[in-house]
Parts: sequence; structure tokens; C-alpha cells
Amino acid sequence: MLDKVKMALRMKGTSLDSDVQETIDACKADLKLAGVQAGGLETGDTEPSDPLIRRAIILYAKATYDFEGQGDRYQRAYDALKMSIMLAGDYQ
Repeated sequence: MLDKVKMALRMKGTSLDSDVQETIDACKADLKLAGVQAGGLETGDTEPSDPLIRRAIILYAKATYDFEGQGDRYQRAYDALKMSIMLAGDYQ
């Protein structure tokens, strides 16, 4: 998942890998707090198999890093996706 998030953020190199991984883990923790129970939400390098969870992580990272100065937009998109996931019975 680390490589996918870095690609989405257009990051090269490894100097920020630990910070990006912490952001990924924070998103997974946020989803867990919201009641989402999907595979791959444990912390670490495990990549979630669900495409919506992967997309949520990327949106969360883009919001956190204020990607292209659009952090607020990505935060709203993350919040909307998280709400949809929370309401879907498959994730409870």
C-alpha cells in the first residue's frame, strides 16, 4: 500500500516512507473507529483487498499532505466515502 500511496502523491525516494506509512495506519485506525470491519485494516504493510478501502486510504493521504493545494477537497471526498462504507452492510 505504501508504494500505491506514494505514487498517488507523486512522491519519489524513501525519506518520507515512515511518515507516509504512519498516515496509512492512521487512516486504517480511523476507519476502524468508525466501525468498518474489512480485511487489511490492521496496521503495517498489509494491503487491503477491497478497492474502496484502498481508495479511502489514498484520499486520506491526499488530504493529509494537502495534495496540489486541494486538501479540503480530498478531506470531503474521504469523509463521504467513509460514510458510504460505514453505511454499507458488507463492512459491518
